[in-house]
Amino acid sequence: MAVTDFRSLKEEIVNDTILNTFWFAEEVRYTPVSGNARTITVKISQNQDAEFDDAGDEELRDRIEVKVRKDATLGISDPQLGDMLTRSVSRDSDRRPYVYSGEKPQITETHWTLMYWRHKRTGRSPR
Repeated sequence: MAVTDFRSLKEEIVNDTILNTFWFAEEVRYTPVSGNARTITVKISQNQDAEFDDAGDEELRDRIEVKVRKDATLGISDPQLGDMLTRSVSRDSDRRPYVYSGEKPQITETHWTLMYWRHKRTGRSPR
């Protein structure tokens, strides 16, 4: 494929490596707050976050940074609070979905980076 400009080259690299399931990406179940659930390809970076509730107790959250196409069929065209992503059991044994937080740390013409989270499961012993 002949590359005509830098933007085309960048798009080709992202689609051929970062959003390629052979290299870095994975397929997830995307469930929008309005519409039908479908499978999309994303690149996920996972981390953990701590937040404090009103009583001052620490609450841990699993956060994922999701790189996805800005596309109504191949990705997410318009992310909404409450949209959910569920990873495959081979990647995440916890079947609870991640929920879109409203954060968009990176936006390009063709891709989003979106933040999703869920409460972290913690084991607590009785006192």
